[in-house]
Amino acid sequence: MAQTFPFIEHVDHIRAAIEGRSEFSIMDENGRFIVVDYHLTGADTFTDGNAETLAIRRECRGLIFYKDGTIARRAFHKFFNVGEHEESMTHQLNLSGNHHVLTKLDGSMVAPFLMENADEVYWASMRGSYPYHLRLRALYDGTRHEELVRAALHKGLTPIFEFCAPDNRIVVPYEAPSLTLLALRNTVSGAYLPQDDVIDWGAEHKVPVVEPFAANAGSITELIDEVRALEDAEGAVLVFASGLRAKLKGDWYAQVHKTLSYFGQEKDIAKLILSGHQDDLVAILDETRREQLLRYQADLHGELARLLAEVETWRQKIAEAGMSRKDFAMLNAGGPVPVVKALVFRGFDQPEKCDYHDELIGHMMKTLGSDPKWTGFKTANGLSLTWDGHGIG
Repeated sequence: MAQTFPFIEHVDHIRAAIEGRSEFSIMDENGRFIVVDYHLTGADTFTDGNAETLAIRRECRGLIFYKDGTIARRAFHKFFNVGEHEESMTHQLNLSGNHHVLTKLDGSMVAPFLMENADEVYWASMRGSYPYHLRLRALYDGTRHEELVRAALHKGLTPIFEFCAPDNRIVVPYEAPSLTLLALRNTVSGAYLPQDDVIDWGAEHKVPVVEPFAANAGSITELIDEVRALEDAEGAVLVFASGLRAKLKGDWYAQVHKTLSYFGQEKDIAKLILSGHQDDLVAILDETRREQLLRYQADLHGELARLLAEVETWRQKIAEAGMSRKDFAMLNAGGPVPVVKALVFRGFDQPEKCDYHDELIGHMMKTLGSDPKWTGFKTANGLSLTWDGHGIG
């Protein structure tokens, strides 16, 4: 299946395709440039519309324009996992034709461009983060990477790299920072240079190019099996001469990435700890994230112990005062926090038959369906817990 790409020279060329679609946004990046991107995908984001409209939407993935609306850089179009979309179904992926199977690196995409009215390379991440630019500028300004970038931009090409580093880890660990050339793309027409040409560009400028994936497969089915069996690696990317691209990810990577996604929200981390599955996450975290998780785990366990101690305290008060259920129910100011009150009621007549620890965890787990519920539970019961983790992008 031949891949066609839309001509995009100005931001006005994409407006009609995304008008009324809440998934997409056109953002002013602090007055420096315009970024067009999507924040989520609905069931019909890339299927509802004519061919031209859908092709343009797939370009709105970190598409950057200058302030005057002219295009500045064009990174990868949206492409899909094998089996995820009609074009990437296995029957469409014939390995007997002209194609490359490339190693899929596990870092952050970087597609630089020249700043408007300035001779400065802007090392742009997906959404053009300025702190990210500053970091890469410190690493790569004045290097062979910058030479390649300038040469490509001079020819109307956007160079696309993957930045990997120990502190830029998604799932796969890397020992040192690296910026690897993945592709070169005509900024206006969207046409990709053949991968053999990309290799030549890297060799000419002495810049690393993404390595071929070491596959022995003779068919797409065999390739899928090889990639699924990978460990300590993300997967592979199929690149066809037609322009078609498709992703394959290993089972190990998919599982670890899913597990790491818990790191983004406090309710998910709390649920992981309360269900006793945090060890799976601790084993794959870098040092900073591991310390954050273990600190939160200690704080959460401390709050559990405090609440259980309060249950025991109230049980003793009830026994000493000869308090009835009605007397206890009438307590308001100066009484126990809601979850302690519920637990005491649960075992009011036969406390020896009540597993307060499990009951408490059960109460807490019921509040972990949403952030507002968990926040409300913490506030109502005086839990001193804060989570400073970061999600996976």
